[in-house]
Amino acid sequence: MMHDMRQRLGATFRRLLPVLVLLLFVLMGTAPLRLPFIENAAPPLVLMGVYFWAVFQPVLMPSWVVFVIGLLQDLLLGLPLGISPALLVLVHWIARAHRRLIVRQSFLVVWTGFFLMALLATVLEWVGTSLLAWHLVPVLPMVLRFLEAILLFPPLLLWGLHPANRAISGQE
Repeated sequence: MMHDMRQRLGATFRRLLPVLVLLLFVLMGTAPLRLPFIENAAPPLVLMGVYFWAVFQPVLMPSWVVFVIGLLQDLLLGLPLGISPALLVLVHWIARAHRRLIVRQSFLVVWTGFFLMALLATVLEWVGTSLLAWHLVPVLPMVLRFLEAILLFPPLLLWGLHPANRAISGQE
């Protein structure tokens, strides 16, 4: 009986792992890195996680969860409400729609897919933020976040997201 309960708890934890990882990424994003010449150096970890889970575990990452995570991110970071949820849900939908082209491919294909999603999200974030501010906001901080995302995606994938995905799939 105790063994069954442990198995159920383990299965529940594995099903919740993508959401827990994204919540951790939101919290990590509230403590930006301090780098010279960059005001807010927090990389877009949530964007990376949403893309990854939409491709590799779409059933465990429904759109409504992505929306709530984005809303939480906006609230915690003091961003205009709605930008993060809209961008994250869009990335989620596109990645999920194209997952069959990506899921069994090489790392380079996965990374290229993320590159395109991050580029789209960066451009739309800049447009949305500029529209809400009623003026063109500086593009450099967003370009730097984009570059951070592209450079940090491989190690995050290798040492964080892929091991978590293997744990969910029972391939530890």
